[in-house]
Amino acid sequence: MADLTLCQSCDQLVRMPSHVEGLLTKCPRCKSTLPHSEHAGLAAPIALSLAGIMLLVPANTLPIMTLGMLGQSNSNTMINGAHQLYVGGYWWMAFLVFACSVVVPAAVLILRFCICIGIAKNLPHQVVAPLLKVYEHLTHWAMLDVYMLGILVAFVKMVSMGDLVVGLGLYSFVALMLVFAWSTGQFNVKALWHELQPMEP
Repeated sequence: MADLTLCQSCDQLVRMPSHVEGLLTKCPRCKSTLPHSEHAGLAAPIALSLAGIMLLVPANTLPIMTLGMLGQSNSNTMINGAHQLYVGGYWWMAFLVFACSVVVPAAVLILRFCICIGIAKNLPHQVVAPLLKVYEHLTHWAMLDVYMLGILVAFVKMVSMGDLVVGLGLYSFVALMLVFAWSTGQFNVKALWHELQPMEP
């Protein structure tokens, strides 16, 4: 039996044939490839997105590392690190660090949660589809793994300079990165586009 699906590029409502292995269906309006996929459930992406949202506060506000040297100690948080770059005159780097490691990951997790809730509550596709489009644009700018590599490099360089103590912020950030990656694996965008099927008139 044929069913209806919504093209994620132009919002064209398309009647899909039965799934055939290896078959690609194109949108008649914009020629984009349409997904032949089944949704695996919303519970996992909802739970993981919510867990990630809860981890955002400690990961960004608690000290990552504390360096003690000559009787003085200095600790830094994610947000404070971006602020220090701004104060040092590197405003463009501060903007990139703050956006890619704080703002965009938070926006992506919130969007995932809202999209899943919207689909679970059967909200109109006109409401959920724009959120999915914004999500697909933002997800490429979330760079928690890149920032984690920067933290590891800083840790290796500073460990011989004094007493370096790992703070709760680093553990929270690692947990956030793992939850974020797990949430990404559970969030099947093509299947969610397939869920956005307006009722046939």
